[in-house]
Amino acid sequence: MNFIDAFENDNWSVKLKLLFEQSIEIKKLSKINGLLIYHREIETIKETFRHLLDVDETGKHKKLAAFIRRLRKNSDSVFVFLNDYEVPFDNNASERAIRMIKVKTKVSGCFRTFDGAVRFAKIRSVIDTTIKNQGNTFEALNLLACCRAESLQNNLIIQKLQNDKIKRKRTTFS
Repeated sequence: MNFIDAFENDNWSVKLKLLFEQSIEIKKLSKINGLLIYHREIETIKETFRHLLDVDETGKHKKLAAFIRRLRKNSDSVFVFLNDYEVPFDNNASERAIRMIKVKTKVSGCFRTFDGAVRFAKIRSVIDTTIKNQGNTFEALNLLACCRAESLQNNLIIQKLQNDKIKRKRTTFS
C-alpha cells in the first residue's frame, strides 16, 4: 500500500488502494461470518479490479506503469486471499522469515560455506513452521537432532557395508 501512496495524485492509484482496503475488510468479515455471505461483494471487487486494469498506462509514471503491467500479468493471484481462508492478504510472515537470514548475514557478514547457509535455512524453516503451527520449538529441534543423528548413523552403517562389499570384491579379484 505504501507504493500506491506515492502516486496519490493519480486517480487510478487512489481507486486501487480503496479496492484493496475493501477487500481486506471483506476478508476479515468473511472469517467471522463465513465466505458465502460475501460472494457477491467478492465478485464485485474482482470485476472492479479487472476494470481498473483496462486503464491506458501511457502517460503514467514509469514505476506505476510497470506496476500496472505486473498486476495484469498476475491478476489471477491478486485476490486469492478472498476465496481461501489459509491465504493471508499480506506477505508479512514471508518477510519475517527472510528477516532472520538478513540479520544473520549482517551480524556475521556472510555464511562461511554454502552448506552452512543451507543448514541454517533448513533449521530456520523448522523453527518458523513450528511457531506458525503453535508447536514447541525446542521439541521440534530436539526431534530434528535425533532424526539427524539416526540418519547419520544409518548412513555410516550403509557406507561401512558398501566399503566392506568393495573390499570383498577386491580380495576375490586378487
